[in-house]
Amino acid sequence: MALPRSRYVLEGQEGVYHCFTRCVRRAFLCGFDTLTDRDFSHRKTLLLDRLRHLAAVFAIEVCAFAILENHYHLILRTRPDLVALWSDHEVATRWLTLFPRHRDLTGAPIPPAGRKSAPWPIVRIASQPCAGASAASAGSWAASTNSSPASPTKKITSRAGSGNPDSSARPAR
Repeated sequence: MALPRSRYVLEGQEGVYHCFTRCVRRAFLCGFDTLTDRDFSHRKTLLLDRLRHLAAVFAIEVCAFAILENHYHLILRTRPDLVALWSDHEVATRWLTLFPRHRDLTGAPIPPAGRKSAPWPIVRIASQPCAGASAASAGSWAASTNSSPASPTKKITSRAGSGNPDSSARPAR
C-alpha cells in the first residue's frame, strides 16, 4: 500500500531517496523497440540533460541513476542546508529557470539573468514554502519536457507531481 509522500519526505531534513518511474503499455523510454522498429536511444541523452539541469536548480544531489528501456531509477539526496543559504531572490530565480514567465518574440524563455526587475514581489515569495529540496519534485520532473509557465499567484511548493501514480519516491535502505 502506498503511503502519502508527507509521511516519509520531511521538509527541512536531509534524506536519501530511491525514485523511479516507468512507462506503461509497452512504451519505450529509450533503446530500440523491435516491435515497431523505432530507435528511442536519443531520449537517454535528453533525460540525462534534464536531470543535470534539475540537479543544478534544486538542492538535490544525484547519487546514482540507471536508465533502462522502459523505466529509470534515481538515488537522490536532499540538501536543506544549501536551501537555508538561499535568498528569496535566488529562490525566485531558480523557480523562474524552470517556469519562465518572460518569453521573447519567438516564444523562447528569457533567462532570469537577462531580466532587469525582480521576478515578482519578494514579500510574496518569503511567505511560500521553498521548492528547493524535494527529491520527489526532482524525480517526477526529471522526465518532464513540457513545463507550463508559473503565474505570480501559483503557490511554490515542493510536492509537485504528487498525483502521478507511475512516479514514486521511497527512502533508500
